[in-house]
Amino acid sequence: MKIDKWRIIVISLAYLLSLLFFIPNFTTHHIDWLPSSKLNLGLDLKGGSQVTLKYDFEEYLKEQYKILLSQIRKDLRSSKVGYQKIYLNPTSIGINFQTEEQLQATTKVLMKSFNGIIIDRKDLTLTVIYTPEFIKDTKNKLKEQTVEIINKRINEHGTIEPIIQPVGENKIDVQVPGIESPEQLKSILGKTAKLEFRLVNEGITHEQFSNNAMPFDSYLAPFESSSNKLPLKKEVLMTGSDLADARVNLDQNNPVVTFQLTNIGAKKFAQVTKEHVGTRFAIMLDGKIISAPNIQEPIIGGSGMISGHFTMESASELALLLRAGALPVELKVIEERSIGPSLGADSIAAGKLAGTVAFSLVTLFMIGRYKMLGFMAIIALLANLMSMIAILSIIGASLTMPGIAGIVLTIGMAVDANVLIYERIIEELRAGTSRLKAIHVGFENAFRAILDSNITTLLVAIMLYLFGSGPVKGFAITLAVGIISSMFASISLTKLLVDLYGRLLPRKLMI
Repeated sequence: MKIDKWRIIVISLAYLLSLLFFIPNFTTHHIDWLPSSKLNLGLDLKGGSQVTLKYDFEEYLKEQYKILLSQIRKDLRSSKVGYQKIYLNPTSIGINFQTEEQLQATTKVLMKSFNGIIIDRKDLTLTVIYTPEFIKDTKNKLKEQTVEIINKRINEHGTIEPIIQPVGENKIDVQVPGIESPEQLKSILGKTAKLEFRLVNEGITHEQFSNNAMPFDSYLAPFESSSNKLPLKKEVLMTGSDLADARVNLDQNNPVVTFQLTNIGAKKFAQVTKEHVGTRFAIMLDGKIISAPNIQEPIIGGSGMISGHFTMESASELALLLRAGALPVELKVIEERSIGPSLGADSIAAGKLAGTVAFSLVTLFMIGRYKMLGFMAIIALLANLMSMIAILSIIGASLTMPGIAGIVLTIGMAVDANVLIYERIIEELRAGTSRLKAIHVGFENAFRAILDSNITTLLVAIMLYLFGSGPVKGFAITLAVGIISSMFASISLTKLLVDLYGRLLPRKLMI
């Protein structure tokens, strides 16, 4: 039997591609013709901070119902449709009517104006709820949006390479290398950064203010830096979504945050300031007033300034939060940990030692037991390790200490397949089979056992990835990649090398 030249070409191209993705992991400067993907080091190797965040989707859904109620009330008013009462339930909206005509007219408005809702009727009452599909879609979008904003806050310039992973239904794991204290992370991620502009209700009397007897369209809001309060209109004039940029500046040697509005935001701001000259408006962050300047003239330039009791650090942080955008939901830190760079260096040294010892022992055993064929198995093992690093680089995985354990385990598992194959070949040679036929039968008969054992281990790795978290997932990914790459090396590269050796070199296999 001739060796298929296409088999040689495919195997050569596969390992050449692996080499291209392998090299960047060991170069300090980027080479233009090489891929930019690199294997990232996890926190336990590089040092840094990790926080696990949790959010309350049910609370978020309640806020969506509040917004829906406001939209329904607004649409019914503009359509001049009457109703007796509209009210908010924990997970629905109720509307009571006096007549059948009102109910039918409201149903038409709701069906025309809103998607993703179910309308139930009982007597002269309608109950509006979101559809299961809408809730599922909202949950997925919330998770994606939260992860995106977290990434913007942490990695604004794209140089930090954080690891941000959703965990389960309502948790997000954030790992940031290079930050030794989780407090900095918590400061950035613990604020929703919901920016709002509201008018101050200048018509509130001292008696109303003292008794907190606000009109239905107003409420008392606290200042961020003091216990004072101001009566504000409930209507939100503008939000952080109207901002295009925010930067730190100095005003009379005091740190301030200057902002630039989007085109639409600038038009809204110009209209609001034109209509309310002489009135104060409150700039609020997460429900608290930062400042309440007086509108002295229409502001038509599309820019403004937020002043307050800022330090340079707090002003920079606020500008960063405003640029990244408001989180759609409040995040609570439920777990935190930090690892110093010295501990990470010790872990890397320990991992190198473990890998070197494992590789050396496997090399001694394979060459001592199988001579030249053992040497070929070591060549295939080196190629296997190279392809493992390449695959991990391509998928953007992070190497952790459990991941190194997975690599070390793969070193032993990879040659296990060669041991099975070589023992089969020895049996055939002892039975008087020719060397070429012994090679063919050895690989063919051992393949089923190799495949079964690797599939079993791969299933375990998949289960660990699906149901594990953090370090367990890192181990599972490395193990799965190692199984796939070692399978390819055993049934392709090793077989090719042994075939070539059996045909071109000795008359009798050195084994």
